[in-house]
Amino acid sequence: MRPHQLVITAGLIVSAALAGCGNDSGQPATAADVPSAASSAEQPATTDVPDQGDGSGDDDQGDDRGSDDDGDDGQGTDDAEPTAVPEVLDFEATEVSGEGFAGADLAGTDTVFWFWAPWCTECAAAAPGVQAAAEATGDVNFVGVAGLSSDVAAMEGFVDQHGLEFPQLADSDGSVYTRFGVTQQDTYVFVSAEGEVETISGYSTDEDPQAVVDEAFG
Repeated sequence: MRPHQLVITAGLIVSAALAGCGNDSGQPATAADVPSAASSAEQPATTDVPDQGDGSGDDDQGDDRGSDDDGDDGQGTDDAEPTAVPEVLDFEATEVSGEGFAGADLAGTDTVFWFWAPWCTECAAAAPGVQAAAEATGDVNFVGVAGLSSDVAAMEGFVDQHGLEFPQLADSDGSVYTRFGVTQQDTYVFVSAEGEVETISGYSTDEDPQAVVDEAFG
């Protein structure tokens, strides 16, 4: 082959190669036809986040709740002071029935303590009047104190015989008699709601028990 024929053939081959590199329209490819790596990369999915606001609404609700709590605490506070227990009522004993008794439970109330003995005839004669006074005076507490004896069975018999329905203490060791400074049976001790104490010994059955109570706490 001649040299000028080789040059023509080579030119045809180069032209064909360039034609193959064109775009779909048959035009030569340009830089605009080549997708960039940044634009072709898959973009990450995004999630729409609800508008949370500036938080002022939540703060207001929190303040409201706090205010309500403070108000409730103030209303639930009990400012009442506990009733002071006079020394004379600061004791514990056992009733004739076997139940426990706390003198402190009587603090702040008017109370009549009736000291008697199961063998005492004067006490037996006074018992009906004392029971009647206890029934008639609803705002005054009555407490019987059976002492000067260790015979609890005799105390129980006395209570049953005379129908005593208010609490009766079995002071077998004399501790309650001693606390109130009582040395003989058929004695009455009046303890006021303020803790003041008045003692009357040898109470007469001729007197009206109700009148005596009214005078003591009048």
